[in-house]
Amino acid sequence: MHSKANDVLGIAPYGEALKVAVEKSFETAQTFLYDLCRPAAAEVGLLMRDHVRIWRATNLAKISNKARDLISVTEEGVNLRSPPRIVHEVVENGSWCEDEQLQQMWAGLLATSCTPDGKDESNLLFIDILKRLSSAEAKLIDYVCKETEVKPNKNGILFASPVDISIADIGVLTGWSDKTLAQAHLGHLISLGLLKAQPQVSFGGKMYIPWIQSEQLALQFYVRCNGSMKSPDNFFSGTS
Repeated sequence: MHSKANDVLGIAPYGEALKVAVEKSFETAQTFLYDLCRPAAAEVGLLMRDHVRIWRATNLAKISNKARDLISVTEEGVNLRSPPRIVHEVVENGSWCEDEQLQQMWAGLLATSCTPDGKDESNLLFIDILKRLSSAEAKLIDYVCKETEVKPNKNGILFASPVDISIADIGVLTGWSDKTLAQAHLGHLISLGLLKAQPQVSFGGKMYIPWIQSEQLALQFYVRCNGSMKSPDNFFSGTS
């Protein structure tokens, strides 16, 4: 472990018991995070601004170790860098996520921010989206992007086919038992630019949403959260 990566996760004050329980995981995570943002850490102490408490440190260790699995790590360590602003967002916001799917999405964005020069900040857009999503909303976006058929339209613009799913089925998937709550969350996802606004239809005197359709932003978001730098058309078609 790098000697300068002194307790990046801020776990030292919490005693030997915690250290024994998760020492290896934290050590790997600390080294990885230090490797990613060493220049910024040396210049402005970005990662040392706030100590991360035990629960957040545990979440952060899981995210960083998942990200580590998504990139190439040599015997000499990580040969890529992530922009300090992105590492900061992962530490500040990703560490609050205990949900495994959200952690995997944070890991995907961290991994795909890593470049040789550490200057690609394009994932800041997707991080801003991710930190606004609940675990249930993330689950719905994941489902819709997996179920949709992605192909270019006649103008060559990527198009996601509608996914047939009822409000009742959405409730089963997300745990939203109240239809009004489900509608509110769908409205939120539409406002974030992830889903297309769709008209409600009347059937038997009741209003229904007939389908859900991903916006292009959702497709790109989904790809990056899966740890891929492929274009959405290549990702969904399975080509390189």
